[in-house]
Amino acid sequence: MRRLILTFAVLALATPLFAQTPAPPRGVPAPSAAAPVVDNQATRETPAPAPQSPPRAPTLQGPALNGVNIRLDITITDTYGGTPQKKTVALTVLSGQSGMVRTSNNFRVAGGFAQVKLNVDAQAMAYQSGAVSTRLTVSYMPAPQGGTQSVETPPPGSLEESIAVALMDGQPLVLTESADPASDRKVTLEVKATILK
Repeated sequence: MRRLILTFAVLALATPLFAQTPAPPRGVPAPSAAAPVVDNQATRETPAPAPQSPPRAPTLQGPALNGVNIRLDITITDTYGGTPQKKTVALTVLSGQSGMVRTSNNFRVAGGFAQVKLNVDAQAMAYQSGAVSTRLTVSYMPAPQGGTQSVETPPPGSLEESIAVALMDGQPLVLTESADPASDRKVTLEVKATILK
């Protein structure tokens, strides 16, 4: 009997040493050994997009393409009269050959006649790299504003340009931006060469 009481006393004293942590009050979450991993898409930083490489410069190296046609789209944008006006000329030439377009007109205005013209001479050569060697000569004279002219409203100046450039197949390129020496008028020449295969 004495041995049984002694064993009970020893167990009673040892129980607090092995007791578990008391449970938290209701409504309070139990602490965990490791913090949970939260996969929140909104907190992730999106990597910056890689910078785009500049457009490839045309190269005229390599063999030329023979027996293919090249379509040239020439667009003239003229701010004469305040509102930009566009004139477009398109012509197709055989690679290594040339072509020309002649358009002109005369019409009556106050004090005489006014001449209007838009002439284009072009030569083009296509290469396997996709480049197109192009030579252009453009002569452009628009109609006077409102179709009449007087001493106070002189006719617009003409534009004469000649340029040789390497273009990429199907990519338009602004070749010139001209300013009228007598006004704020600006004239832009844009060309696109397309190899027709």
